[in-house]
Amino acid sequence: MIGLTFLWDNKSIDLEVIFMATVISTHKLFNALKESGFPETQANAVINTIETMQDARFEEVVTKADLYKVEAEIKSDLKLLHWGVALILAVIALPYLKTMF
Repeated sequence: MIGLTFLWDNKSIDLEVIFMATVISTHKLFNALKESGFPETQANAVINTIETMQDARFEEVVTKADLYKVEAEIKSDLKLLHWGVALILAVIALPYLKTMF
């Protein structure tokens, strides 16, 4: 998880916690920063950092299509495993059955 902590008026603000739960409206945050006394250049720098963090976080998001793809791969692997186990059991059991008859 990427985190950002900055100080303003001797207060530490940790944005990592905010990113865990929601997407930040950068426009609203920009206006809030300006209203609280941030110079426009500093507010822009904070917003650019937050946008970079949000973009990096969205690369980790899994979609339903991703889940279905992984599910199909697992099912395919399980079918292969099923037939492999059946083949191994047949190889073990056939000589034993041959001696019985």
